[in-house]
Amino acid sequence: MQQLLRSYLDQRVLFYTTRDTRRLEQINASTVQLQTGLWLAVQAPAVAQPTPVIALAVSGMNDVLNSQGYTQAAWWNRIPVEAWGLMGAIAICCTLLAGYNARRTEAKPISPGWF
Repeated sequence: MQQLLRSYLDQRVLFYTTRDTRRLEQINASTVQLQTGLWLAVQAPAVAQPTPVIALAVSGMNDVLNSQGYTQAAWWNRIPVEAWGLMGAIAICCTLLAGYNARRTEAKPISPGWF
């Protein structure tokens, strides 16, 4: 089980550090095989002897396998670099316009009957 978990972790790290499309397909295929192996390694004892400790192990393995989906969703749903650049440009322009407007305004005295 430990060896499968180490291999699974290595494949997950490789997935996020590799840019080659063909290599990513190989990593995905290997990850699916490892996930199947991990689930089968936990499923057999759970069916044979359903105890609370084994149920906890099954729940933990389920969380490990679900984390790939959560991580993948977070990876895909991040803000693009172009959007960050646009927000930065808008912030700079707003700051420049506010500074330009502040320079042009003069201090006006408050008249006593104004309020």
